[in-house]
Amino acid sequence: MPQASATRLPQLSLHPNLGALGPVQASARLSRVKALLEYYASIHPADRLPARADFDPLAIPRLLPHLMLVRIDRASRRFRVKVVGNAVAMALPVPLHGRWLDEIRPEEGLDTAHMIAARQAVLDSGLVSYLYGRTPTRFSLDFANIEYAHCPLAGDGVQVDHILTVYQSEAIARDG
Repeated sequence: MPQASATRLPQLSLHPNLGALGPVQASARLSRVKALLEYYASIHPADRLPARADFDPLAIPRLLPHLMLVRIDRASRRFRVKVVGNAVAMALPVPLHGRWLDEIRPEEGLDTAHMIAARQAVLDSGLVSYLYGRTPTRFSLDFANIEYAHCPLAGDGVQVDHILTVYQSEAIARDG
């Protein structure tokens, strides 16, 4: 009796960012960060990074005040702020919309070195980046901890050309 040959389907290899995203989602503590990570996972193709075109702001309206979107000029490795939600803008000592992060000077009240370094790590690795705790970035508002996630986007699925960030802070407990 002849044996049936099994047709092998090509195996899709999962994009490494999906492997990084799982632990970040498990670590996230605050509701808005969890919600953005859940949405980001839902638009993330299995074999490539999601594109800016995959991101639909209307799908997550309550998160918009807490988001920042930067466009990357790959030739110069510079970051230009395209979108700053109202909650983020109010927390920062200087306006960022439309500005290159490396053109903002510390004497303006904001040292962007940490903001740039965190985004350069995402640009270099193509992986989501996460922080919960204190950050060296100076904010206008007083809070206990901040949680954020930097999510890479790539028009071609490979080369990061935008980074979507969600920020959420925890209020300081006050006595009395």
